[in-house]
Amino acid sequence: MTKHLLLPALICMFLIDGVCGQQALSKPGRKTRNQLTQEGTYLKTMYTFEIKGYDTIPQGGMEPALVPVYMNDGVIQYIMQPVLAGEVTVFKADFWRGIPQFLEKSSFDLIDTTQILYQLNAGWDTSFVIETDGSLQALPIYRPIKFGEINGLFFFESWWLDAKSYRFLKDVIAYQPIREYQALSRTDPEKTETLKRLVFMVIPEIPVRAPEKKKYKWKDFQLLRKDHQYEVKLYNKSYDKYIFREELQTGVSIPEYEEWQYHHFDFYKYFDRDRFLEQIINGILDGKLTVCHPGIEKNVMNKMEFISLLHDIPAEADYDPPSTISPEQYPLNELNSLVFYEDWYINPINLQIYKDVKKLTINRHKRQFDNYTGEFIREFVNPLFTVWF
Repeated sequence: MTKHLLLPALICMFLIDGVCGQQALSKPGRKTRNQLTQEGTYLKTMYTFEIKGYDTIPQGGMEPALVPVYMNDGVIQYIMQPVLAGEVTVFKADFWRGIPQFLEKSSFDLIDTTQILYQLNAGWDTSFVIETDGSLQALPIYRPIKFGEINGLFFFESWWLDAKSYRFLKDVIAYQPIREYQALSRTDPEKTETLKRLVFMVIPEIPVRAPEKKKYKWKDFQLLRKDHQYEVKLYNKSYDKYIFREELQTGVSIPEYEEWQYHHFDFYKYFDRDRFLEQIINGILDGKLTVCHPGIEKNVMNKMEFISLLHDIPAEADYDPPSTISPEQYPLNELNSLVFYEDWYINPINLQIYKDVKKLTINRHKRQFDNYTGEFIREFVNPLFTVWF
């Protein structure tokens, strides 16, 4: 049986090298007017760590299964250290509604170290050995934490585009580590299948209305990742592997269970992607945002180049490109993903993550069809332009 375990051998302490404070932190203030929406813009995003290698799991009579090990050093260990030591309070990852409903809650269910170890398949069990005299001897079996199984972070965020300064801000409301692991297949016991589950939820500030909200202070934060780059898709797409939850143990309703089990979750229900893209483009055309060619930081586009780019006019065209473009002509249906370039900082007291957005690249997704049959051939993605903040 599994027992409570707070042994030092299982609480892995990791030191983060090269940690330093940020010079300035920005967070939407009370009087900040958001260009994206007046009611608040909320979305859920999943960040996936890069794979650094593979382990193998033998399968009876078959090729061994390859199990990815994720490159999350310096992030997951930094978060897990105070959580497993009981220094930071975290909560059960059992909230399955929208962020506006999340912000209306004032209390959440706590999760303790034993439950976290169970979610990670770590901790210890006790076996018993029968001695020659017939007595039972307890034998502890330790299972170490496999940090390499944490494949990503699931964020609850609010995005802001300041109407005055056109500074782009992200407010991380909560986040949850995602564990990817192998389990016996339900249909074939000799095989394994890849499952994912949310381990716990970090809520730096409980969303209860208070007279004064604690302000960000740069001295309270430490550098977590410098010059961090990752892609966010601006459309809902089914994930090839579902988030596994045990319905009977969590007590969730069938609709909530199926929401994750069958990929029905709407990540952008409270986020207007078209308005977001329109405001970015408007800011560029109005001269409030600096736009460059992707990968060429010093190559600033002029307004005419940018308009031609949106119209998708080839450079070798033998006619003069139009000098204007209306919002109805923005290729919004083709602008389906973003690449963010950020510095990540963390407050060691409450594990609050701050994302300092330095620039973003907007990608154009285009579908190619056969000229004669009209059949779909392929989809390709090209970086279109980069915006600096």
